[in-house]
Amino acid sequence: MHLISRILSILLIFSVLSAAKADEVVIAVKEEGFHADIVKSLCAGLSPPCRTQITKKPLTALRQKEIVAAVVFLPGKPPIEKKGLSFSRRYYKEGARFVRRKGGPGGVSYKGMVGRIVGVQRDSVFDKFLVARFADADIRRYDDLPAARDGLINGELDFILADRRKIWAHDDIEATGPVYTNAKYFGGAALAFRKKESKALRKQFNVAIKTLRKSGQYQEIYDKHFADKQ
Repeated sequence: MHLISRILSILLIFSVLSAAKADEVVIAVKEEGFHADIVKSLCAGLSPPCRTQITKKPLTALRQKEIVAAVVFLPGKPPIEKKGLSFSRRYYKEGARFVRRKGGPGGVSYKGMVGRIVGVQRDSVFDKFLVARFADADIRRYDDLPAARDGLINGELDFILADRRKIWAHDDIEATGPVYTNAKYFGGAALAFRKKESKALRKQFNVAIKTLRKSGQYQEIYDKHFADKQ
């Protein structure tokens, strides 16, 4: 009888611990940094408790039910639902921007770019956007962005077009013109959930994302990671 009681007690403790774990919202991100900081801020004050988990393959972990949600990158405008998953609103939007040598040519417009020598990373979404929107520019393709940047600094290029986050701080170059966020070309980051389990949770995070932006906290996190690259 005493043994049965002990077994029942152990089972009860295990059940309580399992229930507590099940009530915890675990969100997978690939690495520490901007996205992890965003998720931590979204989790603040959330009920049930929420935390991040560093995972090499967040989407795989989500499909295998190891976690509740995952940070994913979605090309273009994210669908609300797709292949058994549902998605929050995008908390980050990818965008492109031109970079020039300081004091270099202006006129970032369709007509203003005619004949200008513009560097871009080969076969990237920025390459496709450049061809579609600025086809009359003299486009020079590079295997990577550092090579394009060196070409700009050395005077081989008038501009480069790159991810707005990857415009490195440098005394001799500066971003110019608008940020392009056309959803046909540029995606963004959102939270993915398993569709059948997430409707209420997805709505809760959508509200949290909206609040994060309105409060200015999103901009603080963004500036912490990327302000020196604008």
